[in-house]
Amino acid sequence: MSTLTNAQKHIEELVAGLRGDDDFMPFLITNHDGAEGYFGLAAMAKDTKDDIADLMAAAMAVTRAQEAVFAAVSWVVIQDDATLNVMPSEHPDRKEAVFLVHVTRDGDTMHTARLHRIDRKVALGAWEEMDGAKMAGRFADALRAGMHLGTKMPDTFQQWCQERIDAGEIGDALRPAMSAFRKFRMGEMPDGDDSDA
Repeated sequence: MSTLTNAQKHIEELVAGLRGDDDFMPFLITNHDGAEGYFGLAAMAKDTKDDIADLMAAAMAVTRAQEAVFAAVSWVVIQDDATLNVMPSEHPDRKEAVFLVHVTRDGDTMHTARLHRIDRKVALGAWEEMDGAKMAGRFADALRAGMHLGTKMPDTFQQWCQERIDAGEIGDALRPAMSAFRKFRMGEMPDGDDSDA
């Protein structure tokens, strides 16, 4: 079963257990040679989005992800009135949906499934691939950069990180990689790619 299919099935199970206004915690699943890693992402409050992006990039790098799926609940606007200049979360015609991004070394695809809340019950609509849509922003950059940085990571550091993850010490494994990605994101360190030199 593919990582994308695993993530969709996991979301279906999570949504089946939701009630009222509950949401599931955003998550990232990484895959390297068939070995999957699951990373729950803390509540994505506005002031922590850079930290979440750093965590995603670190998880991608330390697992040397060749494929990953990021999933979260979000507001979407299906048919936007061009005269309204508001964020989806403030738009009067907003709809709630699960937003899923599947990233591979060959590119990425985006998928959505509407969330329906009726009488405190939560149901998930059918999955739809967003044809031609490309993810942009800090999370997309983190996923792509983390995948790239994983190919540059020294074997000994990657092995040390994997040992920490296997021992349940995920924070210890990810903190150094998060710090490195933060410096990379802020332009304080090169990506190690000297192919243009």
